[in-house]
Amino acid sequence: MKFNFVSRRAGLILVLSLIACPLVAAEPTDGLRYRKIFDGSTLDGWRTYGEPKGEESPKISGWWVEDGAIATDGNGGDLCTVDTFDNFDLRLDWKIAPSGNSGIMYRVRLGDGAPYFSGPEYQILDDGENGSDASTSASGLYDLVAPKGKKGRPAGEWNQARIVMQSGHVEHWLNGVKVLGIQIGGDEWEKLVAGSKFKAWEQFGRSEIGHIDLQGHGSKVWFRNIEIRPLPPLSRKKPVAGDLSVGSSAALIQSSVENDDFVILDVRTKKEFEEGHLMNAVNLDFFSKDFGDEVKKLDRSVTYLVYCRSGGRSKKTLNQMAAQGFREAYNMVGGFSLWKKSIPFEPQFVRSEKYQEKLNGLLAHSVNEVGVRDIAPLDGIVFLDARSEAEFGVSHIEDAIWVGFDGFDATRVASIQKDQRVVVYCSVGYRSEKVSEKLSLLGFKNVANLVGGIFEWKNQGFEVVGPDGKTEEVHAFDRSWGKWLTSGTKVYR
Repeated sequence: MKFNFVSRRAGLILVLSLIACPLVAAEPTDGLRYRKIFDGSTLDGWRTYGEPKGEESPKISGWWVEDGAIATDGNGGDLCTVDTFDNFDLRLDWKIAPSGNSGIMYRVRLGDGAPYFSGPEYQILDDGENGSDASTSASGLYDLVAPKGKKGRPAGEWNQARIVMQSGHVEHWLNGVKVLGIQIGGDEWEKLVAGSKFKAWEQFGRSEIGHIDLQGHGSKVWFRNIEIRPLPPLSRKKPVAGDLSVGSSAALIQSSVENDDFVILDVRTKKEFEEGHLMNAVNLDFFSKDFGDEVKKLDRSVTYLVYCRSGGRSKKTLNQMAAQGFREAYNMVGGFSLWKKSIPFEPQFVRSEKYQEKLNGLLAHSVNEVGVRDIAPLDGIVFLDARSEAEFGVSHIEDAIWVGFDGFDATRVASIQKDQRVVVYCSVGYRSEKVSEKLSLLGFKNVANLVGGIFEWKNQGFEVVGPDGKTEEVHAFDRSWGKWLTSGTKVYR
């Protein structure tokens, strides 16, 4: 489903497109799509961890880009994002040198002397030949929580890390396996911190928003495919009133768009509101003499997202709501001004930016969309091939069902349950989008188009099969589109 949050100003339409995808394998599924925070070629968007007060170093030293990855020898201090994040889902690949040590810290404050004074750490380590499950081992929450059931890869090989943070509940993942989870600030957390070296640092784990920090620790380490997506806050049983970033606010809107118990409250003036606002927002003028009485009339049992121009009026409104016992209300930090600067969060389904630009212009984006990395593991997914029978005969995704494009026949999908998870693909995504539309009309409830198609599937190292089993051959459609297939053997016949 594609949601558009529209602001109109003098005929200009500002659109934030949020692609809701029910096929992402691991929970939580609510939130925006992943977006790159490392472009693969520069350190734009990154800075050194400076002090005092977090001054940015005039030049990044000790960190560089090497073969599409951020690299360091560990002697240049820490590297952190310019942006800050509160509720997020971060994933990246990492590789460590033999006997190496590094880490990923999150919700880091600047100016505290060291990033680990405030930010918890996802440990990166060469665990050695025998491996380790200590809290100081790879994927552990450093010196606090040990990973369980992890399947790490040795030094010199790529591992995938994932950190999920929602309303203080953090999860660490390693190579697709959740290895730990804990509520920061909960009783268990406080007990663990009290028995660790972190008890000496008052701000450790206290920040609700902060930077992502890559640790330089005297070892060679590499990071690539660094992507993040904002998440909505978790609904809590006790009353809550707090700040949300623009990204987390957008994720909250997306997850609540069909929920009658959710209200977007704009507390700017009527003139500001009419010049542009978030879709479906309700306007109460903070400066009107009746504002306090109008707030008192609001339903206290629903969830509110409150915003103004930059955050001042909405913050004061939130304080009023908290004092009056509203169940759940959030202030959008930075307000509508920052919202307009921050949109759109463009989905990046394929690795090549030029290929993505081509697809953005080709596709109507009328159905659920997924990228190759969004749908692993593959268990429980039915793949439908919307190419010609000749293309399918060269190679296809293993166990895929051929349904074709020209003369699509609904009887070919009659045996598939309507609530089954279905991914439709073709060469790049155009034909499969049209077939996905038809499946939705037939009543299929969980269908998505694989953006980038079998080309991107092969480009990212996934296997295809032909008449004789696994093969490198892929039908490249024609030479103008075949250039986007960069892996395997192209076949034109």
